[in-house]
Amino acid sequence: MKKILIACFLVALTACGGNALDAVGDFSEGSLEDLVRQGEALALGSPEGEAKSLGLTDGVAIADGMVRVALNVPTAAGNVAARLYLSRECLLKRDRRLVALIPGTLANGGGYYEVAVPGREGFHTVRVLAKSGYCALSVDLLGTGGSFRPEVGQEVDSEESALAVAAVARPVATILGIPRWDVYGETGVGTNGALLLARRSDVRSVVAAAVFYLRFGPVSGQLFDPAFRAFVAATPYLPGDPALLNLFFGAAYPDVLAAAVAATLGPPPQTVPSGPFNEVAAVPFGFDPVAGEFVLEAPIQDAAPARADALFIQGSPDPIGSEAGTAELVAAYGASGGGQAESVTLPGASHLMRFDAPISDGPDSAFWEPLLSFLATH
Repeated sequence: MKKILIACFLVALTACGGNALDAVGDFSEGSLEDLVRQGEALALGSPEGEAKSLGLTDGVAIADGMVRVALNVPTAAGNVAARLYLSRECLLKRDRRLVALIPGTLANGGGYYEVAVPGREGFHTVRVLAKSGYCALSVDLLGTGGSFRPEVGQEVDSEESALAVAAVARPVATILGIPRWDVYGETGVGTNGALLLARRSDVRSVVAAAVFYLRFGPVSGQLFDPAFRAFVAATPYLPGDPALLNLFFGAAYPDVLAAAVAATLGPPPQTVPSGPFNEVAAVPFGFDPVAGEFVLEAPIQDAAPARADALFIQGSPDPIGSEAGTAELVAAYGASGGGQAESVTLPGASHLMRFDAPISDGPDSAFWEPLLSFLATH
């Protein structure tokens, strides 16, 4: 797996004058364009598009007031599955936008961005984006959901995750006439993937929530336990843990909590690659006794160079992540590359606040309002 990816990076470096991440994406896949075009036509109300989608193509359907296009994009590392969500609001904009969603470390696929609970539309991430004028792309990272499952899950890391997202987002954006796309990510994989994608010339902005950077709160102490580290080093895939997910989503309404946990566990075999945990274990660390936090000696992915501007959303207090770590990320971001960072701290929000009942219910909520305002101004 690593040899294949290194070869891909070398080819990309040759093709793009030094930036490997700029060369990801298959533009020759005719069926991909057909699917996206059918979804576009259906979302805009074209009879031809409706006939094609309902009569010829199983991958295009109406879902939750949007058009959902199921995609399966071949890459050198294996097929990457994703769902593209389109609405009239996003397609009729003069300046079309596409937000690619990076799932979190514990998510078995991107389904937890697609949680549909009757009467709780404010927590349906892709719907909030689509109805706010942003096409949304929910991606299953390698080893999760419907994407290819590498045998050595220990090697599925943030670089592979960033490549998987770009492999789908770049051609989809091109088909939709979007020259530069946006990124949203959560937790360790999402933060590190966003930092890597921020280096691309075709990424317009990045947003990350539930941030991990350099520092980890006391609740994350298991990541630094020698026995756990030995276990993940020897284990390609880790089983989903509903109890742990209940900790992350504990501030949600009961019906939203149940749906979010089920969506995060994802389809069988309900496992996630151990690569992100091994990434943490590969970096020496110390302990800050005053803050009670574990501190890496170096970031897993550097905050520079960064071309795209960024927004980091932080809950407070955060015993899982670290407010100080997020502040360090904002300070270090864009030291080279030209990108600028800002942050929003939400008092009373949990670490993964996207399902918090008082925080994240719809586009006018404390979570969504600054996120959508940032996208609108970048």
